[in-house]
Amino acid sequence: MDRIAELGKEDRLMCLNELYLLGYQRLRLLGPKSLSYRYPYPDSYQIFYWAQIKSLDDFLPTAEAQGWALFPPFEARTLSWVQLNGELYEAALVLISS
Repeated sequence: MDRIAELGKEDRLMCLNELYLLGYQRLRLLGPKSLSYRYPYPDSYQIFYWAQIKSLDDFLPTAEAQGWALFPPFEARTLSWVQLNGELYEAALVLISS
């Protein structure tokens, strides 16, 4: 998992404690593949991990993300990603609370 933790290191700049597998989801695109789509097509997977953050450095904007933010649970539950992936989010909350 160390290699996976390195992916995205340059744009996220955070130091994590040990990573734990939380879950995954298969994504299947039903429409035509666009020329700019960079991921496996038509099927790909997103893998979700949880970890405690040891430190966060300044964020360097990229084409995919302009910044990061940390939200308390009551605010996080209003975000569309959390609403669409509520089971994963709630499972992570249980793990970090134990």
